[in-house]
Amino acid sequence: MSGIVVSRESTITHIRLARPTEGNALNLEVTGALEYAVSAARSDGTRVITLSSEGPVFCGGGDVAAMANAPDPAAYTHELASSLHRALLTLTESGIVVVAAVQGAAAGAGFGLVLNADYVIATENAKFLTAYSALGVSPDGGTTRLLPHIVGRMRAVELAVTGRRLDAQTAQQWGIVNDIVAQEGLTQATMSIAESIARTPAAALAATKRLLNAEWVQGYADHLAKEAKSIAQLMETNESRALQGSFLARTSKETPQPRSAAQ
Repeated sequence: MSGIVVSRESTITHIRLARPTEGNALNLEVTGALEYAVSAARSDGTRVITLSSEGPVFCGGGDVAAMANAPDPAAYTHELASSLHRALLTLTESGIVVVAAVQGAAAGAGFGLVLNADYVIATENAKFLTAYSALGVSPDGGTTRLLPHIVGRMRAVELAVTGRRLDAQTAQQWGIVNDIVAQEGLTQATMSIAESIARTPAAALAATKRLLNAEWVQGYADHLAKEAKSIAQLMETNESRALQGSFLARTSKETPQPRSAAQ
């Protein structure tokens, strides 16, 4: 089980995170499957990718248990972030438009997935948070590059260092979310916008996305490499280890057991 489900309808590829009992937390199996899926989409004529998830949480970020319990937590975390970043770079460099469908929490790297999308549809109960400070680490997933670009530096600092959670309405006001819909309308709304975008001729769609991204995309690969190095190094600090231990002790008492920082 890779932790994602991939399907295709015409020129639309659907990628669904499928670890609902773990808050759709990202481990190496999931990010590896994500890498493969987006690479395949880039080469098979896909024009639009929809990114969604199963269960009440969109994505709670990295799998804290997998990272903390790895034989070498820093090495595992570095490879996890790097694998995710390779998938994000593939999407950024392609002409594929990514439509994210968000319900519940998008935390940590899950928030990063949202920020890397081109169009975001959220349910009324969606919430967005960086979550990294609670574990004593720095953000990955392109968050430190994209968040200031989207919401401005001051708001980005607020979200990154205070752990503030944004509700869907505030996220829309800040430019993170395009549309807000009822939970029962999320799938239909996502398909409607994906089908509308997919009707655009492929060459025009790809050129438009690349031109819109041109201002911020330069140096993105180097920035992602710095994020991966930073979060890996911080996983080994005494403060972070203590916070990881507290987090895992707390979540081990919960059923089903969450393994990410979305709580």
